[in-house]
Amino acid sequence: MNDLVLSVVPGSASYDPAQEKYSVAITAQNKGDGNYVVHRESFFLNVKTPENAWETVGGNDSSVLTLAPGEVREVKLEFSPVLKTDTQVSVKYLKYVGGDKRYFTFDLKDPLKL
Repeated sequence: MNDLVLSVVPGSASYDPAQEKYSVAITAQNKGDGNYVVHRESFFLNVKTPENAWETVGGNDSSVLTLAPGEVREVKLEFSPVLKTDTQVSVKYLKYVGGDKRYFTFDLKDPLKL
């Protein structure tokens, strides 16, 4: 079942140190015949701490997007707090947990160094 296609928008990653917020945009495309609901709170980001451990950060947006059949939409995701003391963000570990426990894993070619 490949009704939903997600991809990272190249060059969309940014970090706001004042708000300790990491942002990235994705493109969501509904390839199915019916509406597809995307839950923003189903996206998770991993950041590396100074202790060399990976920590999971979720978004603060619990809204949902309903995509009509064939619809393509760009979606900005924000994750916080991503601390200034974190050593790096790896969007290799940006994950989306979709319906039926389907997972998408994304890989930014140039992860931000915080």
